[in-house]
Amino acid sequence: MAYAAANPPNRVLWINLLALLFLAGNLRAPITGFPPVLDQIQASYMLTSAQAGLLMTVPLVLLGSVSPLVPRMALTLGYGRTVGLGIGLIIVGVSLRLVPSASGLYLGTAVAAAGIAIGNVLLPSLVKRDFPQKIPLLTGFAAIAMGIGAALASATVVPLSHWWSWRWALFSVIWVAVMAALFHTLQQRQQRRLAQNQTAANRSAAQANTSAPKEKIAAWRFSIAWQVTIFMGINSTLYYAVGAWLPTILAEQGIGAAEAGTVHGIMQFATAVPGLVMGAIIARFKDQVGIAMIMALSMGGSLLGLLWWPQWASFWMFIFGAACGGILITAFTFMGLRVVSIQQSAALSGMAQAVGYMFAALGPWLVGKIQGTWVQWDTILMAGAVLSILMAVCGGLAGRDRQIDMAA
Repeated sequence: MAYAAANPPNRVLWINLLALLFLAGNLRAPITGFPPVLDQIQASYMLTSAQAGLLMTVPLVLLGSVSPLVPRMALTLGYGRTVGLGIGLIIVGVSLRLVPSASGLYLGTAVAAAGIAIGNVLLPSLVKRDFPQKIPLLTGFAAIAMGIGAALASATVVPLSHWWSWRWALFSVIWVAVMAALFHTLQQRQQRRLAQNQTAANRSAAQANTSAPKEKIAAWRFSIAWQVTIFMGINSTLYYAVGAWLPTILAEQGIGAAEAGTVHGIMQFATAVPGLVMGAIIARFKDQVGIAMIMALSMGGSLLGLLWWPQWASFWMFIFGAACGGILITAFTFMGLRVVSIQQSAALSGMAQAVGYMFAALGPWLVGKIQGTWVQWDTILMAGAVLSILMAVCGGLAGRDRQIDMAA
C-alpha cells in the first residue's frame, strides 16, 4: 500500500490489523465445523462414509488447485479486488450450504474453499505489504485468528445444531466473513483517500508501492521456493494424515473411543497455541534455522513417542499439534521474509500451498490404502518420523538469513 513504507496514522494501522485478522479468521472456520456434525449430515442426505469423507477432501483439493492461480489473479485484478473476491466467495459458499440438498452442500463447500485458497495465498503478502517491519509478529497474530475462528466453529456447531439445525449451525460462521468484508471495504476506502490527499509526485510513488510493476516470476526455479514448499508440504501432509487416522491408531493401541476423542481434541487445540508466542520468538533471532529444525524434529519425535509410549498419547499429540501450528507460522513468515516484493511473496505462497495441500489431500487416502495391505501402523509412524527429518533439513535451509529477488 501507499502507506506501508511510511508512518501511517493509528487509524490506518487499526483498520489494516482488523482487516487482516478477520480475513485470517475465515481461513479455517468454514471447514472445521464439519466433523462434529458429520453424522447429522450423513443422516440428512443418506450419505455413505466415503461420500461424507469428501466434505473434508474437496476443500483440500480446491486449496491445492486454486492456489497456483492466485498470484496471477492478484497481478491482473490487484490485491484489493482479489482479496475482496476471496471474501465474497466464502460468503457465497457458506450461504449455498443452506440449500436443502447434497449438491448445495458440496457446491457451497467448494466455492468457500476457493475463497479460502485466495486468502491463504495472499495472507503472507498482505502482512508484508501492510506491516513490513513486523512480519513475524503479525503472522503470529494471523495464526491466532485462524485458530480462534476454527475453534469457535468446532465448539459452537453442535449446540447451535440443537437449537436450529446443522445447516444454520454451519451458516453461523458467516458473521466472520461479513466482518472481513466490512473492514476490507474500509481499508480500500482508506487507501483511496490517502492516495487522493497526496501530491502527484507522491501519488506516483504510492502507486509504484501499491501496484508494483508486474514481475514475471517462476518460483519453481529457485531453491528457496522448493525448501519452503517441502517444509510446508510435509507438515500439511502429516497433519491431515494423522488427524484422519489418529482414532484408529489409538484404538489399535488399546485406547478407548472416548479417550481417543479427547486426544484428538488436544491435538487440534495445540495447533493454535504457537500463535501466542511464535511471532515474538521468531522476531528475536536473526535467522530461523534452529526454530524450524527443532519444531520439525519435535513433530517426528512425537510420532515415535506415540508408537513407543502410547499411554502418554495426550502429551505426544499436544507436542505434535503445537509443532504443526508452529511450522505453519514459520512457513508463512518465510514467504514474507525471504523475497523482496509482495508479488514474489504471493508466488512463493501459491507454489508452497498448491503442492502442500495436494499432498495433504492425498495423505489420508494413501495411508488408508497402504495400511493393512503392505505395512502396519508402526511402520507408518516411523515413516512420518523420517519425513520429519527431511522437513527439518528443508526448514533449516529456508531459515537462513537471506532474501532472494526472484525477478532478478
